[in-house]
Amino acid sequence: MATYTSVDSVRDALAKELCTWIRDSGLTTEEVAAKLQTSRPRVSNLLNDRLELFSIDSLVKYCWRAGKSIELTVLD
Repeated sequence: MATYTSVDSVRDALAKELCTWIRDSGLTTEEVAAKLQTSRPRVSNLLNDRLELFSIDSLVKYCWRAGKSIELTVLD
């Protein structure tokens, strides 16, 4: 299990998972956009590492729509 110490590192980890899924899926950008229920430009922004344009909330939703599970643990 990975430990993240900043919002940016959480965002980076979610984006990395999504980009790996996109590249491995063999889907076109338009097909990915349809699956994630977003626009083609948003998919392009994700693939081009424009992560400042994404909230953690939107990346979590995209992960779920891609069939990914997310586990969150809060530690003391």
